[in-house]
Order: sequence, then structure tokens, then C-alpha cells
Amino acid sequence: IDENSDELVASQTFANIAKVSNGNEVFLISKNEKIKRVLKIDENLHGTIAILKTDEDIFSSYKYKQVKIEKVEA
Repeated sequence: IDENSDELVASQTFANIAKVSNGNEVFLISKNEKIKRVLKIDENLHGTIAILKTDEDIFSSYKYKQVKIEKVEA
């Protein structure tokens, strides 16, 4: 996983459940934030997991969040 990337890196299982594909733009929506990222599937990740590199300010407080994933419609 590239530490300089701002992509949402996810397992294939995560993408299937979220109904998104590699390269899709998605919104990550939590209680107080909504951010847009490009989803990148990493075949080395297993289970229902996604990783997002963030700056301290993107998500306030706790670093692990449950979020809703929405595909950005073109």
C-alpha cells in the first residue's frame, strides 16, 4: 500500500459488498464527514477491509470509523 496515495484501498470482498469496482469514485460518509476518493482493489487484502490514509483533520477523534460507501454517479 502506497503511503503517499489518497485512494481508498480495499479488498475485493469489501468492494463486492459496497457494490463498487476498482477505479470507481466513492463517497465515504460518516456522521460528521463526507469525503470523495477513488477505490483501488488490492488483491493482497483479505476479508472485509479497506484502508484510507488520512491527515489528522479529515476524521476528527478516533481513527477507525464505520462509514457508508456511495458510488459517485457520473
